[in-house]
Amino acid sequence: MNVYDFDGTIYKRDSTEDFFYFCLKKNKKIIKYLPAFFKEVVRYSFKFTNKTHMKETFFRFLNEYKVGEIDKLVLIFWE
Repeated sequence: MNVYDFDGTIYKRDSTEDFFYFCLKKNKKIIKYLPAFFKEVVRYSFKFTNKTHMKETFFRFLNEYKVGEIDKLVLIFWE
């Protein structure tokens, strides 16, 4: 999946964060992915990992969805 983020240009807020909270409202189970993400944020801040790995860890919550479900969520989110 390719994800393009236009924060501050087309979208005024952090679309990644907003999309996660949008998904969390619809599926409370994805909260279980936050501890691993927070761990990666700390590791990133101390330069023990890179930004790509940190973002990969964050987007693991999408594993809770089938491809068609993700497409629908994205469409609803952008509406």
